[in-house]
Amino acid sequence: MFTLCNVAPRHFFELVDGCVGPVTVMTSNGTAVDLRENELARSLLSDVAGEATLPYLSFSIQDPRDVSRVLRYMMEHERAC
Repeated sequence: MFTLCNVAPRHFFELVDGCVGPVTVMTSNGTAVDLRENELARSLLSDVAGEATLPYLSFSIQDPRDVSRVLRYMMEHERAC
């Protein structure tokens, strides 16, 4: 599980689109949603952020090949919480 702070949805979705395996977030009712395949979830996250950033976003990845992408994203885009 990864948690990012001050997430700009546009940049985050570029990360998601490049991942090989699922990138899942948990909904408030406990359902896991893969952001690679769910336009509604992506739209809702973008709408919540508006022109700003999301205060934080927790997600998980299943494919080990995606770890390096996430770590690179964190180094380039992560801001202090």
